[in-house]
Amino acid sequence: MAQSLGVALGAAEEKRLSEKPTENLAAYDAFLKGDEAERNFYIKEARDAYQRALALDPKFAMAMLGLARQSSDADERLALIRRAELEKEHLTERERLLVEFALAGAEHRPEDRVKAAQQLHAKYPDDVQSAHFLSGAERATGNPDAAIRIYEDLLVVDPRNAEAYNQIAYIDGYRGDYENAIANLTKYQSLVGVDKANPYDSFGEIQANSGHYREAIDNLNRAIAIKPDFPFAYDHLGIAYEGWGDTARAVQSYDRAAELATSDDARVNSVFGSVVAAWNAGDLVTMRGALDRIARIPVPREDAEITSAYVAILRDLADGHPADAERRLKDLRPKLDARWEEDHRRGTVPVTFKPYQPAWNYVMARALEAQGRTDEALKLYEINADPPNPSLSFDARRWTLEARAKVAEIVARKGDLARAEKLLAENRKWTPSWAPNRPSELVVEQMSRAKTQPGAAGSADSKTRR
Repeated sequence: MAQSLGVALGAAEEKRLSEKPTENLAAYDAFLKGDEAERNFYIKEARDAYQRALALDPKFAMAMLGLARQSSDADERLALIRRAELEKEHLTERERLLVEFALAGAEHRPEDRVKAAQQLHAKYPDDVQSAHFLSGAERATGNPDAAIRIYEDLLVVDPRNAEAYNQIAYIDGYRGDYENAIANLTKYQSLVGVDKANPYDSFGEIQANSGHYREAIDNLNRAIAIKPDFPFAYDHLGIAYEGWGDTARAVQSYDRAAELATSDDARVNSVFGSVVAAWNAGDLVTMRGALDRIARIPVPREDAEITSAYVAILRDLADGHPADAERRLKDLRPKLDARWEEDHRRGTVPVTFKPYQPAWNYVMARALEAQGRTDEALKLYEINADPPNPSLSFDARRWTLEARAKVAEIVARKGDLARAEKLLAENRKWTPSWAPNRPSELVVEQMSRAKTQPGAAGSADSKTRR
């Protein structure tokens, strides 16, 4: 069985699948194909295979859960999981716990979800879903070592579990331990094989966010050569080109990711990548074009108001109307805070997290800077530079990376070069270079040189003022 799956399975996982959650062999074969595709992050193929399994056996609860995991529609997910719950009396103990775990998440019962995950992990230490959840909970409390130990415990039971190595690599990557991240990805790929896109994508994503741009681009292109419609690789290629300073290719990559995205919310996120890349590069024509594309994408009703508000705000900034952007941002903030509180209550934001709006802080700071209100902007950048919650992704970490550079530039202009240089040194622990930060870094570098070369201060400042 392991030879038939794209991701090498450990002995414990082979045993789980050999328990045959349906008597319909054709449905089971389709389910295995869905399981394989899901492990390889082939979303469309996984969805199609689980749908096929369910068509062949309409009472196949594990296929229902698989299809729910591939859906971007909350109502569809909930309906599928509740349908699986109706089959409870015919399920094994493990399957019942998986249904309980999924249902608690879909119904926004965070305490029940924690209990279900703990039960699953205690009774079935090879279970990957509960390990993912519990590891994420440890990371949300700022404890990456404990998060890694959960996967290490899983590997004791199941030494060939490829997913565990992949997840450990990402945790190492998020905290800046690049060498260990690459070592664990190498183990992951040795189990998965060199004919799958995701290992190359994982290498590329971590490399792109660690300043190893050439290696990232090479690996991401390998992923695309294996699977030309793999949207994640194009998104990460956008990051690599953006960090390297090639804005045109970054936008091209983000736009291609949007074309291939399997959901509208993913499509919006990718095009926002183009917006920000163009904005940071000062390419306002490209920025406006990307905003036009976002406005044409249908988004879930719960996201529509916030998305349209940000489009209008960013258009104001692109058109040189920062005061209008500021007004819209002030109107938007109560809605964002209400949404955050609701997400926190429902468990879609970790229960340990404090209220935090990094995107709003950043955009408002840019609007204030454009009006010459640098001291007000500094306060918002400082919040992002020292966030109240751990960063659980590279996207979240980026807010901190860019805010540190902006704070460094502003405090350097005020004469606090020691603080500026310390902030940039902290950034270099994550990545030695990030092109959107380069203008701010140049200010600090030139002012540092001016400090040691009397008489050059005015010249250095005039060259770098924007």
